[in-house]
Amino acid sequence: MAFSAAAGLFVFIQFRALSATVPVAVAVRDLPAHAAVRAADVRALPWPVRWAPAGSLRGPEEAAGRFTLQPVAAGQPILKSMLSADPREGGVRAALEPGMQALAVPVADVPLPPVRVGDVVDLVYVRSRLEGPSVARLLVRGIEVVGLQEASAAFGQRAGVEAVIVAVRPDQAERIAYGLANGRVFVALDAYVPSAEPTAGVDERSLFQMEGWPSDGS
Repeated sequence: MAFSAAAGLFVFIQFRALSATVPVAVAVRDLPAHAAVRAADVRALPWPVRWAPAGSLRGPEEAAGRFTLQPVAAGQPILKSMLSADPREGGVRAALEPGMQALAVPVADVPLPPVRVGDVVDLVYVRSRLEGPSVARLLVRGIEVVGLQEASAAFGQRAGVEAVIVAVRPDQAERIAYGLANGRVFVALDAYVPSAEPTAGVDERSLFQMEGWPSDGS
């Protein structure tokens, strides 16, 4: 009798252990790498405790607002190692707002201020003399740096920045691409509160007519 009771208790405990569940966050749809995760992209499903993936999230509230570091298939449990709270860690694409594009501005042959990801910069275009009279104009103002592309370096040497990656609208991308194809583009680091004053641009004639410069007839 005692043996039967013990056996029954053992079976009951094993059944409870096998039937116990824990919520596990799974993807509702296929999520590409470097994508922002919304609460609607995730749901919690009951998962047997014994087979719950290690490091799995428990529900949408733990995943929403983070960024995927790798593709996640629909129905796949979402692990902590698959997500990051920092969009830059998820790649440049994750840092882009809807309607924006990432454009690389080569800076290997022009002076570069000490810019970092997250800084706001202006781009200044200087037309080559081969394309006509040289002129300098503000090309695009107040754009965010979302990445820095480093040049390859020899062993033991520090790599320099080869290109500054900026987030721009499509029309700004066209202006910058034109400037790069027809002259040189310089990166100017903005203050924390950038100026919104318009500029008229500078050519050789207007430069030497500024206050303090002698006129052509002097």
